[in-house]
Amino acid sequence: MKKSKVIQILKSLTSLEMKSFGRYIEYKSTSVNSKLLEFYDYLKEYHPKYSEKDIDKKAISKRVFPKEANGLKKINNLIFRIKPLLLDFIIQLELEEREVDREFLLLNGLKSKKLFKLFFREAEQLEKKWGETSEMGIERLFNLYKLKKMKMFHHGLFDETGFSAQANVIMQQLEKYFFAEKLYGSLGDHFTGVFIKNQEIADEELTIPMEELIKQTERTHLAENKQIGLLAKIFNATASNDFSKYEEIELYFYENYTCFNNNEIKELVTYLAQICYKNHQQGNGNALNDLFRINKFAAEQKMLLQNAIIASDSFHNVVNIALVVNELEWVKFFIDEYSPFLQESEKKDTISLCKAKCHFYSNEFEEALKLLLTLKHLTSFYGLQARALLLQVYFEMEDCFEVFDNAINAFKLYLSRHKTIAPPHKESFYNFVKFVKRLYGYKFIKDKESLHRLQAEINACSLIVNKVWLLNKITLFIK
Repeated sequence: MKKSKVIQILKSLTSLEMKSFGRYIEYKSTSVNSKLLEFYDYLKEYHPKYSEKDIDKKAISKRVFPKEANGLKKINNLIFRIKPLLLDFIIQLELEEREVDREFLLLNGLKSKKLFKLFFREAEQLEKKWGETSEMGIERLFNLYKLKKMKMFHHGLFDETGFSAQANVIMQQLEKYFFAEKLYGSLGDHFTGVFIKNQEIADEELTIPMEELIKQTERTHLAENKQIGLLAKIFNATASNDFSKYEEIELYFYENYTCFNNNEIKELVTYLAQICYKNHQQGNGNALNDLFRINKFAAEQKMLLQNAIIASDSFHNVVNIALVVNELEWVKFFIDEYSPFLQESEKKDTISLCKAKCHFYSNEFEEALKLLLTLKHLTSFYGLQARALLLQVYFEMEDCFEVFDNAINAFKLYLSRHKTIAPPHKESFYNFVKFVKRLYGYKFIKDKESLHRLQAEINACSLIVNKVWLLNKITLFIK
């Protein structure tokens, strides 16, 4: 019985849902179904683990039908009777969460009962409510299409209202949904690395080529749609790898992000952050400030949390970017605000490392060093981050040549021994070690010609951590 559909569904229910299912059985049952309730009580007792021993049909039969010879047959009958109730209960759970589906079911019910006035009254109120709701989402465009279509093709339309909807209006609404969904899906493919260029697809496999689709978005009824407008701007920038109009895109996002639902907004924030990062790689000096603004927006909107947890790498990324653009006070606020949401196993090291970074950027090198020496380096991530910051601290402190050199050698050994570090990450930190060691020598002899060559090498290096800090140091040495 353990592999039966009934048991599989019951195991998926929470304790609260299991109790609600019992009330649902009582509501649907009559006095002749008392054995069904006893059967439910037995299943509830062993929910949700259901070991093979506990749900053996013979064991259940002895409990529910202790004096009957054909108990196994009756247990099979109870399973047959409880299954449709359980499936209906699952539907009810879904409907409780899906308000739009309930609203469409109501409209269909009014329509089937030929309650025309009520139908149109509810439809108009629903369309008005959707227009006033701040959180929309791309799916809302499709729901509006369905609503307009339902109103137009209602057989009581001309008897009950003077409303005359033309087919063109309905098709335009459907087009809005199609174009928005197509653009949104294409962006997702692009940023997850599965974006396929049109020329790599056979003509017969294409619905609408992306170039043609973008052109079509300039049609009036599509261009006026804020969701399509934003998605088209992001798609054009990413497809062409041209981010010169990023500020325009970001402003358009802030003005219109409420047209999307929460999940879509999170995705769009991720896309904008990746654009900023690519823009930074292309040498745009303002890109990190742009990235900070997006991170700050995500933090303020609580978009960095997943099930009330913030990933430690996300925490560090936000802190690192904010510090690079000299937003020290905001970083301190962020650490206080978000540290309670870190996983307990990583919380202490994450907070210590981030506070050490704050001390470093405040030129409080002794305080940074104290915190770095308390880290346990539970993972390679902390080992890399802490060792890199340790080199920066020793670089800035006076009379630390020997400990700096020892730290360089220790870091190289660490990188060579840890085979599990991803090659791009290892190369990024190895390049940092190489360049910071060379730069250290110029603290004492300011050879501007050599510094310019080093500056060019670092600028040309795409895989390197703390690149901005290294370049800032060189700029100071050249002056």
